[in-house]
Amino acid sequence: MNTVGVTHRFYEARGLGGAEDFQMFRPSIATVLVALLALSACANTMRGMARDAKETGQAMDSSGHAVLKAGASGNKAAN
Repeated sequence: MNTVGVTHRFYEARGLGGAEDFQMFRPSIATVLVALLALSACANTMRGMARDAKETGQAMDSSGHAVLKAGASGNKAAN
């Protein structure tokens, strides 16, 4: 017996309409999987952007301290 016959009997016994409804269900599964993939990609992008923003802030803070330190130590170029 082939898989389609088994699937048809499975759904028909539960009043779910048989294999015809299952054929319509397959694109729905594909759509949900594509949506989940897209959402996970967006989440990874957002985490990456947050990490980049944090690192940029730290670099700016570090360079600001270096400039202030150079000015405070009597650097003639800073005066």
